[in-house]
Amino acid sequence: MNRAVMWPLAKRLGRAGFDCHLFGYNTRSPKAAIVQKLAAWLEQRQIKHPHFVGHSLGGLMIAHYFQQYPPKAHQRVVLLASPINGSQVARQLAQFAPTRWAMGASYTESLASGASCWSYPPKTLMIAANRPRGPGRLIPHGLNKENDGTVNLSETQHPRLEQHIQTRSSHLFMVFHRHTAKLIAQYFGAQTLPQDKALTRQE
Repeated sequence: MNRAVMWPLAKRLGRAGFDCHLFGYNTRSPKAAIVQKLAAWLEQRQIKHPHFVGHSLGGLMIAHYFQQYPPKAHQRVVLLASPINGSQVARQLAQFAPTRWAMGASYTESLASGASCWSYPPKTLMIAANRPRGPGRLIPHGLNKENDGTVNLSETQHPRLEQHIQTRSSHLFMVFHRHTAKLIAQYFGAQTLPQDKALTRQE
């Protein structure tokens, strides 16, 4: 995922007092390579035991990372519409060689099965979107009645999540919404909340 997509969200969280670092990765790379790249990236920057925010596939990469590097008790994670139970849209697309190739290794390895082995810390929040606007609607048998246009709401639910919150947005645009930043800042215990209206993006 291109880390620039998360820049507006990081900007808001920075104004709430957080030191944000953006990690990007090639979705065509295998998940094992992405995990090692993330570990090396954190070590290079001397970032020890950070909180994590991951959108969609990024949230699953956090799970893979914690499988190799178990979280500390104080760490918190916020998942943004990550299909931790696997993505039916991804499974449908993976049936065909051209789309399987186009999605790349990390999509086919992770999105189809989700976070098959739970490795998140106890303090994990899921923020799910519930506006059915997105390319997933074009995939036959991919989405059920409750979805965000890419991921089914049921794919984001798990009994081991500390909290599950729905926000009125679509899968692709939730990272640009001010309310998303506010929920993350509150969960991470910010002393001040982001107020920048200039970065608000409407669908």
